[in-house]
Amino acid sequence: MSNQNQNLILFDAFGTIIDSVHYLSTSPWPNANGNGYYLSLLENNSDNGIASSWQAVVDDGIAQTKEILKNESTISIYPNPVVDKLYINSKEPIKEINIYDCTGKLIHNVRNSNTIDVSNIVPGVYLIKCSTAKFSVIKKIVK
Repeated sequence: MSNQNQNLILFDAFGTIIDSVHYLSTSPWPNANGNGYYLSLLENNSDNGIASSWQAVVDDGIAQTKEILKNESTISIYPNPVVDKLYINSKEPIKEINIYDCTGKLIHNVRNSNTIDVSNIVPGVYLIKCSTAKFSVIKKIVK
């Protein structure tokens, strides 16, 4: 959304209008212009054409996404694809590493190590969860 008056129209996959509203960036509409705010309908059955049906909300999701991306960049896993030894490089000490298959089943667990022997794991695609004291990161590996 821009910080101006505008029409918002929601279409389904067939191009049918599901809902529409004309938003005003002036009072009595809540001020959601910038700084991570967005408009949220107070109740699903509220009339979205009435300004009092909306509230300005801070988008914590943006901050959380930035934190996740920052955490992901602090851990590197190599080589990928891997044959027998998988190495984890992290700015934070690794407390636990879990490897999951594509069904979500835990197939390998290592504590307090930055190296994993995966020579006995069947070739395929896996998810690896690296946990530190402060955060966890999930990445895909190929064996």
